[in-house]
Amino acid sequence: MIKNLVITKNGLLLDNWVSAFPKIVAVATVEDANLVSDQATIIWLHSTGSEEWLTDCLTKLYLNNAQSTVVVISNMPDQLEASKILSAGALGYCHAYSAPKVLTQVRSIVSKGGVWVGRDMLQYLILSTRQLVSTAPDKVETLLARLSPREQEVAQLVSQGFSNKQIARDLAISERTVKAHITSCFGLLNVNDRLQLALILNKNESA
Repeated sequence: MIKNLVITKNGLLLDNWVSAFPKIVAVATVEDANLVSDQATIIWLHSTGSEEWLTDCLTKLYLNNAQSTVVVISNMPDQLEASKILSAGALGYCHAYSAPKVLTQVRSIVSKGGVWVGRDMLQYLILSTRQLVSTAPDKVETLLARLSPREQEVAQLVSQGFSNKQIARDLAISERTVKAHITSCFGLLNVNDRLQLALILNKNESA
């Protein structure tokens, strides 16, 4: 069973965290967490604006707890902080006051090795990363050949940073259908999230 644990400076839990994970535990420091290396744990690291504290926590976590998956929950999310924490190894980044339903979705994604960030942040990461990483055009075509024509359309729009709502509007289909196509694309292309999908289908020849 996966354990949920929050590291937050005051050691107190927010109501939305408890609603999402009734058995969640809060501690004030990494040392207080008393993590067991062989126990799968999702650590929700609560960022309140102190970059030094956040960096120190991430460093300690990844030096000593390889089995832990880290999600940073921030009072004031921003693109720079997101880039830094994802580069440091965290798999998730979201608002500390996200609705319980969103938090459970985040847990579901990161527990499977996927990456979670908010919609605006995801579009920013896709667009900025596509300038740096690319896949050979013939490999992209081989990957796309695994998909149906409609799945190809959806996958290519996802890889350009489009949201489900935008894709549904552009293709004149429902958002539920878009989600179904995306799920199918993930399975057929062996990826866990939209960012991975965007990167393997990017044939930016200037990268």
